[in-house]
Amino acid sequence: MNKKQKTNWWIDLLLFISFLTTFFLQFTGLIVHQWIGIVSIAITAFHPLLHKDWVKTIFNRFFQKRFGKARQNFVIDLTILVGFAVIGLTGVVMSTWLNLPLPAYDIWQQVHITGSVATLVLIIIKIGLHMHWIEQTTRKILAGVFTFPAKKLAPQPIEADGIVEQRRYT
Repeated sequence: MNKKQKTNWWIDLLLFISFLTTFFLQFTGLIVHQWIGIVSIAITAFHPLLHKDWVKTIFNRFFQKRFGKARQNFVIDLTILVGFAVIGLTGVVMSTWLNLPLPAYDIWQQVHITGSVATLVLIIIKIGLHMHWIEQTTRKILAGVFTFPAKKLAPQPIEADGIVEQRRYT
């Protein structure tokens, strides 16, 4: 496993955990929610820079037929980025740090919550699309820490004297 894959895995995990942590305000409280939110926004802003070559390639070839799956990933990633931008902007505007007088606070809060839920749905879709990579990379990263059970082998028929017998395990 190369260092870039490992770095991507850790950043993705950190983003996912920070997003889930801030998603449930009742568990963190407002102050922790705001701090983790700011850290999440910083990581989210940094994350596309790690993939700038991929973003540039897909953006330049977006309408070519053979880039269907990459185009799909690009659209989902871009939509998630927009979601994080909406969450970050509305969160900062509503934060106790700026203490802005917001006559339409309820609207800002609803946009913040709706953006969070929509972004969570997109993240779940993204995880589903990349589950194989996530599973394989997780196994490689955690291989030294945990042992994973070996895949069970099914008994195979063997031929003995022209007769096929079922191998029995005792």
